[in-house]
Amino acid sequence: MWISFAKKNDIPAIIEMEKECFADKAWTKDMVENDFEKRSLYIIAKKEDDEYIGYLSILDLEDECEILRLGVRKKYRKQGYAKSMLDFIIEYCIENKKEKIYLEVNSANTVAIKLYELEGFTCINVRKNYYGQGEDAKIYVKLL
Repeated sequence: MWISFAKKNDIPAIIEMEKECFADKAWTKDMVENDFEKRSLYIIAKKEDDEYIGYLSILDLEDECEILRLGVRKKYRKQGYAKSMLDFIIEYCIENKKEKIYLEVNSANTVAIKLYELEGFTCINVRKNYYGQGEDAKIYVKLL
């Protein structure tokens, strides 16, 4: 497996992974394309045969980053790929002298929450019923 920064020719694969990972809450093609024009960065993970495993999107600000999306295709889940991409972006933030990394996660996503907490993220706020139907948003930060 290798991890690198995505290029525009990776957009169709990112959109397909977005649909697989987030179903009815998937970002549209226009949203992903617009991200490439902003200060957003995407990283992708691929197997040696160029099969896409997952992706991570961040907003790169002056002294901090915000993780916007982290998705791993279903057949590759629970194999350490999300952790590898997260480690990659943490290293990127350290190398680029960022002070903090933020993220938001659905409180029902216990698998992701466990990973973030193991990686040193701390919950700093909860937005009640943010996603509707009683699902809260948990806001996490990692100080670097």
